[in-house]
Amino acid sequence: MKPYYNQAEIDELKIEYNAAYEKYLCLSDRIKYFQFAEYKAKEYANHGLLRRLKYTWRSIERIFKFLPLDLEHLPDETVCNDTVIYHEAFFVNLYGCIDNLAWMLVYEKRLDDKEDLKKKSGELLRSKIGLFKNHEFIRGNLSQEFQDYLNQSDEWLKYLINFRDAIAHRIPIYIPPFVVSDENTELYESLETKKFLAVKIPSLNFAEIEKQQLELREFRPEFIHSLIEEPKSVIIHYQLLVDFKTLYEIILLLLKELPNKPKVHSISLKDLTLKPSP
Repeated sequence: MKPYYNQAEIDELKIEYNAAYEKYLCLSDRIKYFQFAEYKAKEYANHGLLRRLKYTWRSIERIFKFLPLDLEHLPDETVCNDTVIYHEAFFVNLYGCIDNLAWMLVYEKRLDDKEDLKKKSGELLRSKIGLFKNHEFIRGNLSQEFQDYLNQSDEWLKYLINFRDAIAHRIPIYIPPFVVSDENTELYESLETKKFLAVKIPSLNFAEIEKQQLELREFRPEFIHSLIEEPKSVIIHYQLLVDFKTLYEIILLLLKELPNKPKVHSISLKDLTLKPSP
């Protein structure tokens, strides 16, 4: 079986993969050493975003390992299942990264004091906190540059919601172990019919028919979650890198919204007075 990607595409994807890894390292350092003024914002950054970022990159690593760019054979069912598990982890944590960013923004910019985000009881209304299209109040408190970027990314955010919600509530991701091209479909189906006949007719060689069928199968690194919903299928390697690049850009834009200054606590002379040991 020939690899799905040609050599030029493989070379391009390798370059993009290495660039994505550099982005991952950059983001990890930027978040880790960012000077937050509010503890809750710092918690969402270090224990939310930073962890999820690590899990997101690890998922990309494993998927590229399970399905190498130059794959020349049909992957077995276990490989496809393991890839699905990591891909679903990728989507869940990618979505979680966007949510963590929104909570960081709310606490660091003290939007948690705004009545627009609260229930009558005074508690924060979680459904109002996010960076998606319906989170108008949050978006309205962003710079024009960031608002414009999110508006341009609404289709991508919609795609993210669609797959995350499907994984959590509807139909999980599926990676077909093989496909048959349109030009070979008729022949493949006729061989399938012969296999049924071969059980009853000794002169038909079942093993030979099956071998002919196997030669018509090919692998495409695509995933779907439904046969009737859109999109029908998505190319795995390219989309992973596009998704990570988009996350990288959103994180950098959000960090620009924050002051990057620690809160200064006043200390009185009394606090500095040395006390005798007990």
